[in-house]
Amino acid sequence: MTKLHRFRWSVHNALGYKCLEIWRHLVSETLVKYFFYLLSESERPTLCFMEKVNQAVSDALATHRSIRILGDLPTEKLNREDYLASTRELIESLVDFWKEKADLRLLAVEVWPRHTYFALDFNNDEYNYDNAHTHVVVIPVYLFRLSRKSHTWTIFRHKPQDSSLAKRIADLHEFNGQDPIPFLEDHIEGVTHYAPRNSKNPVVASENPT
Repeated sequence: MTKLHRFRWSVHNALGYKCLEIWRHLVSETLVKYFFYLLSESERPTLCFMEKVNQAVSDALATHRSIRILGDLPTEKLNREDYLASTRELIESLVDFWKEKADLRLLAVEVWPRHTYFALDFNNDEYNYDNAHTHVVVIPVYLFRLSRKSHTWTIFRHKPQDSSLAKRIADLHEFNGQDPIPFLEDHIEGVTHYAPRNSKNPVVASENPT
């Protein structure tokens, strides 16, 4: 085989390999697009952005070990017949990813006309249901928000809520007496607390807001 033939053969193989790679890429891209087409509109952004959310949570746990997620959901995306169940459904992918990797505890869901908020603890070793109305544990808060328009998730550190959210959670334990968590506060229909614990004012027993 002459040098010219070898050169042509090499170019032919290279072009053939490149064409094969392009074909594989097009097929993969087509399959992905078809797969996304099969998904509902609300499911598509979850796949796109939840990986980044999980990475942010992983980084936060590496820094703090204990964190508190303050979820912010558009109330219109929830089922008014069962706010707790529909909140769990919206955050199912997050919970499923972390339930074997961290100690998760959904504490409360508060429903307002436009926004619904929930508190989800990761590795809060100091939580004790029996004295949670007086034992206020301040841990780093991360705001986890679902966009009403783009249906995308964002998560970021939200230090201003560290103390206020901890105190709010203590208040909810006080107001709801011996009701099990997660507490549901429906501010649309109106909230009634039948048997509060009637304790002293909560005091901060532990603080780790860094």
